[in-house]
Amino acid sequence: MKFRGLLVILLMVAVIWAVMHILKVGGTAKIKKDVETFSRAKVMLTETNFKTLSRAVSNYVATQGELPAGLEDLSMSLPITTGKQDGWGRVIRYEQTGGGAFLLTSAGPDGRFGTKDDIAKNY
Repeated sequence: MKFRGLLVILLMVAVIWAVMHILKVGGTAKIKKDVETFSRAKVMLTETNFKTLSRAVSNYVATQGELPAGLEDLSMSLPITTGKQDGWGRVIRYEQTGGGAFLLTSAGPDGRFGTKDDIAKNY
């Protein structure tokens, strides 16, 4: 019984030491940096999907003579079917803005349209 108690105490000391070491070495700074890098990657993926969608819309216009009513009208091959989503896995909003132009919008990290973190691009 005494041996188990000693093992528990040693394990607790090891865990406390490990946590203190991580904090001392800058573990929280690394985690924060990793989160920021991951967030930038999601923005970049969204921008890449905007480009993919704009090409698909251009192809649609070339074959149909007009803008599609919605993204569901676009036929996209299998490898790029996720191009209709932003980096957070949400559907990208498509709006015709007149004169053959259109706007693509992602709700951004918060998932709500109309906030300052939205990502939008006119074409």
